[in-house]
Amino acid sequence: MTTAQEQKPFLAILTLLGFQINSAIEEGHGDKVSFNDIYTGLEKRTLFEILQDKLPGALDLGLFRSGDDNRYIEQREGIINALASAASGMKGSEEKYGVRSSGLSLMMAYILEAIQQEYWTPLSRR
Repeated sequence: MTTAQEQKPFLAILTLLGFQINSAIEEGHGDKVSFNDIYTGLEKRTLFEILQDKLPGALDLGLFRSGDDNRYIEQREGIINALASAASGMKGSEEKYGVRSSGLSLMMAYILEAIQQEYWTPLSRR
């Protein structure tokens, strides 16, 4: 059995989140989330609650919220693990990746890094 700290997201879910983040950036929400918000959310594993609080209605985070319906809890944990792994190698050198102030742009850079690191699992076809 995989523990929460070992869980990886499906590539399809990771890219879905990337599309949503990209859309929020395009809608002008990029600077509503700080670097600190992203780092705190990853460290405390409350990233999706922070995003929901900072960007109400801008993102569809239903798959990632904890609560009564835990069908996607593994994906939530996997996303946080993937982004935290990417952050561990990128924190402190954000400008090297073209990110200067937008927490959402930082999150997009982490999503791309997680994909590049292959920190995901393919969606099994049944």
